[in-house]
Amino acid sequence: MIVRRNGEALKVYYFCLRRQKKIMHRLSLLSLCLSLSLFLSRLLFDHAIDSFSINSRNNMLARAPPSASVRPPSPTRSPACPRSFSVATRRVVTASETARVGAKLEASNLRGNAAVAASAVTSTASSPSTPTASSFSSTTFDLACPICHVTRFSVSHAGGRNSLLSAPRPNCPSCGRTFDADADFLDLTPSSGVTTNALSSEGASSSPSSFSASSSSSSSSLPNDVEKYWSGTQIFRSPLVAAAYDNGWRAGFSWAGFPGADDEFDAAMARIAPVATGKVLLDLSCGSGLFARRFVKSGAFSGVVAADYSEAMLRTAAAGLRSDGADPARYLPLRLDAARLPFANASLPAVHAGAAIHCWPAPALAVAEVARVLEPGGVFVASTFLDAASPLEGVVGEKAAGAFRNLLARPLEAAASRSAYRWWTEAELRGMCSSAGLVDFRRWRSNRFILFSAKKRG
Repeated sequence: MIVRRNGEALKVYYFCLRRQKKIMHRLSLLSLCLSLSLFLSRLLFDHAIDSFSINSRNNMLARAPPSASVRPPSPTRSPACPRSFSVATRRVVTASETARVGAKLEASNLRGNAAVAASAVTSTASSPSTPTASSFSSTTFDLACPICHVTRFSVSHAGGRNSLLSAPRPNCPSCGRTFDADADFLDLTPSSGVTTNALSSEGASSSPSSFSASSSSSSSSLPNDVEKYWSGTQIFRSPLVAAAYDNGWRAGFSWAGFPGADDEFDAAMARIAPVATGKVLLDLSCGSGLFARRFVKSGAFSGVVAADYSEAMLRTAAAGLRSDGADPARYLPLRLDAARLPFANASLPAVHAGAAIHCWPAPALAVAEVARVLEPGGVFVASTFLDAASPLEGVVGEKAAGAFRNLLARPLEAAASRSAYRWWTEAELRGMCSSAGLVDFRRWRSNRFILFSAKKRG
């Protein structure tokens, strides 16, 4: 009797145990499905926001007709160029100040600890050995012909607005070109100063928009990857966008995890200040001058080149610098093409590009140009958007996130973004820097925001 009752009890126990396992298994599956559905909902919502934003901008803005252009030629590689395509990395520490700031930066790893990065910048700026703006003499900006990169120009902006109009125009005898100037900026795009239709099928009345050969073809002659993202560049040539950029447009990037201009500036300065203090800094694709104003105000640099392709953005940036009371001798508004920088080889200690690389029509060419103009040990610092699957990497790992990206995220982005901008993966940014010969890749990530830096060997 007792044995029979114990046997029945065991049966009931094992039955309950099996039922419990089934219930837990079903709960686990339900939890996984719920998590996946929440993630997909967020993904679709983000892309709906992207699509609505881009469509509204395209409908709102009256864009100029696109002029004929072809892919800018790749930079000519000099036999003396120290660039190497090896992926081996090593760190360059040449001074005690660099080592001290680098140690603090290593502690923050450029991710999630803006306070540590800010303290590194503050301690460097307050050091007695660090030059201040008052200790610099009047800055002369050394530029080069954007076509041959051989002829050098020395430009001063000490007179402020209209001083570039009264100064002699930069001239390249070997290319037979004289470049234009505006009241607010110097124009060193390869098409600057061309008054015939040699660089534009739209005729002399249209403003040339990019380096192009004499051709009757239209923008359809662009390579697919360049033409695909060209509209993202053209949007920012609108005065409406230039006026709105500092008044809510840039702040709206917080949906993707951008930390705010001040924290982003501190993180960028932690990488730039150790190598560029007392020298000239290039703020590439400066936009409305959001960071250029901060770089000038910091007093850490002898000069800041505020460079952009958009004329409207440059006028807004110049006006902002004047309203801040910045010394015009310390900055130079410059119009340029990111894929054909008007600087000599190894002539700049640092290049910054804030929230810009996703708008460049030919980013690989532009990063190669950045590597060309950086001096040995120079640093490239940039921020941009990651793709929608990137935040998943920290949850399920890079391999699973990559599978999800290829299966769903990329097709959704292609359908929703209307090809106006390019969203990146960290691996793509690493690879692009490595292919240009840049090493020591570091990054700070938050959701779909990434700020990264890479150095030139030296």
